[in-house]
Amino acid sequence: MRIGIVKSLSLTLLIAAGCGEEAVPSQSASTPEATETGVSGGDYVSVGLPDPSPTPGASFWYSELDVTPMLTGNDRNGVPVLTSLSNALADAAYVMQNNITAAQDHNENGDSMGRPDILGTTNVKVYDPSKTWDGYTLLTSLGYDFKPYASCTVYEDFALNPDCTNTRYGAILIDMKGNVVNEWPLSGFPHKLLPGGYVVGGNLSSALSPTFGLTMTSVQELDWCGNKVAEWFPAIESGFTDPGFHHDFQRYGSPVGYYAPGQCPDPNPADGTTLFLQNHVTTAPASFSGAFDLLDDGWYEMDANGNVLWSWHAMDHFASFGFDTPAQFAVANTRVGTGGPGFSDWTHENQLARLGPNRWYAMGDLRFHPDNLIFDFRSSSLLGIVARHDHPKGKWHAGDVVWRVGPNFGYGNPEYQIGQVIGPHNAHMIPAGLPGAGDIILFDNGGFSGFGSSLTGLPGIWPNKFRDYSRVVEFNPITLEVVWEYSFPTADPTTKTPKFYSSFISNIQRLPNGNTLIAQGGNGRVFEVTPRGTIVWEYISPFEGVLPFIPGNNVRPNAVYRAYRIPKSWIPPSLLGMKAGAGCTMPAGWTFPTTCR
Repeated sequence: MRIGIVKSLSLTLLIAAGCGEEAVPSQSASTPEATETGVSGGDYVSVGLPDPSPTPGASFWYSELDVTPMLTGNDRNGVPVLTSLSNALADAAYVMQNNITAAQDHNENGDSMGRPDILGTTNVKVYDPSKTWDGYTLLTSLGYDFKPYASCTVYEDFALNPDCTNTRYGAILIDMKGNVVNEWPLSGFPHKLLPGGYVVGGNLSSALSPTFGLTMTSVQELDWCGNKVAEWFPAIESGFTDPGFHHDFQRYGSPVGYYAPGQCPDPNPADGTTLFLQNHVTTAPASFSGAFDLLDDGWYEMDANGNVLWSWHAMDHFASFGFDTPAQFAVANTRVGTGGPGFSDWTHENQLARLGPNRWYAMGDLRFHPDNLIFDFRSSSLLGIVARHDHPKGKWHAGDVVWRVGPNFGYGNPEYQIGQVIGPHNAHMIPAGLPGAGDIILFDNGGFSGFGSSLTGLPGIWPNKFRDYSRVVEFNPITLEVVWEYSFPTADPTTKTPKFYSSFISNIQRLPNGNTLIAQGGNGRVFEVTPRGTIVWEYISPFEGVLPFIPGNNVRPNAVYRAYRIPKSWIPPSLLGMKAGAGCTMPAGWTFPTTCR
């Protein structure tokens, strides 16, 4: 028996019952380069891939891995194999995924095919001022810029920095030429800039914590000079252990955390609330296997003093996430390893945002109330919208899931036209006032994720979906029609354009000129692309302080969790030329800005 993995628009685990049977994928194979489709998306022309409808008799490239020895002898570690066919397939798929990531060449992903820095030593590879949206770019660097510090502080990760002689600066603001404008001593993720030069970001817990440093001990707001303005700590609730902020938060005033006309995040904590995404470990339901606890996700809206005004917990809504029977079996019986020892990271949520004003709600669709919240689950390959208010006619209650895409993207499902989403990040509704407003856009990482069966009739496993390149997908939330897509599955040596692939982290931002800023996070690559797919600005992060390079794991030491383009109007001219740290003094009488530009 052999398994085949097809390199297509949606790389799906396929099973051929015999060597002579043809494997038919859920999506047709795509060409290596994007093609113009002329599909209208707002006020601009979009780029898409060929029609994903299956073509009978089409020939697909696929690589095979013979799993027969795993069923009849010892596994690759010399341990007697499990008799469960499902587990054998999961093991084989894991080997295949390692082979896929090991095949990624550093030149394809990390250094932009060896192209020179066009501006000297600032790591800018492409810059066309006539076609970019001018501003500053805030990096959430996971490589950090290390700087001397006098003593141990809350910023330190003692496991990585035991002598406390250096501080990790993870919030790094650069200009269009790659020059560092300012940087702040924040080690968590993400970081977001607010009008007036304020920054909000987190501080990682110890790398020896149960969640391996993915959670943050606190989230702080700092001014331009690095002075603490406000601080929030994770909510403590009965029945939950190891609480910690992680992956995302949203300030009052902005639905998504980046610039949109008239929707600026408020820099004054007293003016509104902050919405936090938080992990906690909880006991699995009695229907689960009992072999592990769950690393569950909770949402907490807090005021400036840290008082919890509203909360929501993912496991309470398990029945609303669309898992079929094999997927439910997999969630209950498969420990997702990113959670740490003893518990399963079954959601791995990495995005939480408000919808904000949008045309769908204006037309009467209450599912898209501006206060409603959109999320995505990396481990489960799904995204959804949760209501913040009861339906006036009782169709749903606050906290219910009122819209969902995934986890089933196969033929016969409405999601099929989007293409298989794998391990998504940063799914959000494009804010009003920007091209494509009201569409959903997400970074479809690829790599591996998903609960479910690999072959009809078999028990579910995790992961059950694979793909060795990434996509940015924008689609209509009503019809699910794809209106724009960016993908570059294969590096082009002729143009020295790198393959587009980051199996984890990453984000996107729609810009006012219709371009899209993309952070290919795992490789530290940030670039601005036009609606027709032309790269007009590209930067490779040079900050490589912490993460080790792991061959075959597609993780580079210069990883960037997210990147946001900031309008120049958010930074008062009086602050430019100063940098956070000793000797930086805020101007006399400085107050929070009261207008948003």
